[in-house]
Amino acid sequence: MEVELASFVKSLLPEGEPSSYSILPGDSAMKISVPLRYFSRVCRAVKKTAPFYFLQLVDINVVETSQTDSLYQLVYQLYSHKLKLRLALAADYGGEEQFPDISDLWTTAAWLQARVEELYGIKFVSSQLTVTGKASFLPSGTEPSGISRGQLPSVDIFKEEPADGC
Repeated sequence: MEVELASFVKSLLPEGEPSSYSILPGDSAMKISVPLRYFSRVCRAVKKTAPFYFLQLVDINVVETSQTDSLYQLVYQLYSHKLKLRLALAADYGGEEQFPDISDLWTTAAWLQARVEELYGIKFVSSQLTVTGKASFLPSGTEPSGISRGQLPSVDIFKEEPADGC
């Protein structure tokens, strides 16, 4: 089914547009990379087209890249209960453009995209949903203006601090 899914995604892109896929070892998983400008179209298609039906958005991951034209790769972790298949749908992000908002497809995307925007400063095309009661993922005192490559705060998890009240 993985090869059929890769062919289907390729058919959604204009002739000559780059895309790649790899079948990941283990439990029915694959990764497909598509150009950013077609990301929304591909998301809509893999969710609503038989026999795929990727109805669950599990998470959004941000991966730093070593490419010169791309700061990050955003990877949307999708799951099809019908096929019992995990899909990592990825697109490169260069830092200047806005990433498409897909919260109209998966409502969990609103919260996950808010987390990505706060931690990495990646802007999404205006969302139709508003995230209320948004938790802060940054250390206290840090402004949520986005974090550039190499500026993530370091945290010493092995630092011993005296326990209060002991």
